[in-house]
Amino acid sequence: MKHNESKNPKKKNFLKIPTFPGGKDAYLKFVKDNIVYPEQAITDKIEGYVFVRYTVNNIGEILDVEVTKGIGHGCDEEAIRVIRLMKYEPARNRGV
Repeated sequence: MKHNESKNPKKKNFLKIPTFPGGKDAYLKFVKDNIVYPEQAITDKIEGYVFVRYTVNNIGEILDVEVTKGIGHGCDEEAIRVIRLMKYEPARNRGV
């Protein structure tokens, strides 16, 4: 046994990270219900995926939204707009 290992390790209470209310299916439904395909993308027949990175703070607010891989023609801006509409459940640590 290593020096820092114990025979009876304590169970740790980790921080419950912020989650989207309803889980992944609710997240996908929210995006589908709120996204408006940009007119410029329709006109130019643009299709594809926009990859977005963002931070969720401890009270469930969206911060630091950035497109990591976009397709342009208004799609990147629309993805950012929809992400900023989201609200996650707050983080919890040992019930607080």
